[in-house]
Amino acid sequence: GGGGSSSGGGGGGGRHKRRTRRNSTPGFTLGDGDTNGAKRDRLQTRLEAMRRLPRGSRYASQQIDIISKALEILDKSSAGLTSSENDELSRLLASVSL
Repeated sequence: GGGGSSSGGGGGGGRHKRRTRRNSTPGFTLGDGDTNGAKRDRLQTRLEAMRRLPRGSRYASQQIDIISKALEILDKSSAGLTSSENDELSRLLASVSL
């Protein structure tokens, strides 16, 4: 008969563990008690942090887009937001991980 030799494969290189995080607990929790000024301050801080990331970072550019949109809505909000703008702002803020 023949004796089969099984050789084990080499060690795997970089292990990518990507966990998809559901936004069940958004990192950005701003209650109605928070003034628009407070929201704007936190968004500006976040925006600066994102701008310090490498230029090629897709995550950073996505976050910058979201934050910019949210700031635009906040700037308009002094005149009062429509309910759809308010909904969009809430959605945007939920997707900003602060």
